[in-house]
Amino acid sequence: MDTPPSHPLLILLVAVLTILMVWQLSWWLLRLGGRASVALVSQFPATQIMARTHPLRAALSRRAPRT
Repeated sequence: MDTPPSHPLLILLVAVLTILMVWQLSWWLLRLGGRASVALVSQFPATQIMARTHPLRAALSRRAPRT
């Protein structure tokens, strides 16, 4: 026969700790992904990224400045 757990507070404590560890791991992965994306974007100047992705932006970036 299945017997109920002898220490329900211990089970509750383990459940809370598990939830907190998963929460912390998810935030850590989110921050790591943010840092990686910032590092990747900082390698390329913004004007060149826009010039590569949109032809109108490329034409505007080569245009003479306004007077």
